[in-house]
Amino acid sequence: GNVYDHFGLTYEYDNGVKIYFFCRQQAETTPSYAVELIGKDGRCYVDCRTGEHKITGKNAWNLADATKFTDAEAYKQTKVRGMYQVEHDELFASIRANKPMNDGEWMTRSNLLALAGRMAAYSGQTITFDQALNSSEVLFPGDISRDTKYDLPIAIPGVTAFK
Repeated sequence: GNVYDHFGLTYEYDNGVKIYFFCRQQAETTPSYAVELIGKDGRCYVDCRTGEHKITGKNAWNLADATKFTDAEAYKQTKVRGMYQVEHDELFASIRANKPMNDGEWMTRSNLLALAGRMAAYSGQTITFDQALNSSEVLFPGDISRDTKYDLPIAIPGVTAFK
């Protein structure tokens, strides 16, 4: 296909925080699809392929430890509630308080952040969040009938233009 099989990204924030992302999905190689955040008091590692999620350092945490029990057992053992329990607790609390939850903004901003990373990797350029938001690139074919062919040109960093 026309999907890049490997790239690395550096997300830089105004406050100096940097997030590094690397992926590799090539035939006959060990695949890698991970995010690592490095802070002054520790590191956070999230492997999107294997499901390994852990924090080392001052506030150490490991998803494997937090999920090896039922939610009730996990809370007793680790004081960490499972993500689905947290999701339900927050949803029901918002309903009871008549303060509807709307995760739409952070979900769309998160998705745009991933798209900005793709744009940067494919163009070889630094792409800001605002540039990604105002991009004219179309990633979805107008016609979605069964026989639609949607072959995008293969991106070449440094050659492929940001739109």
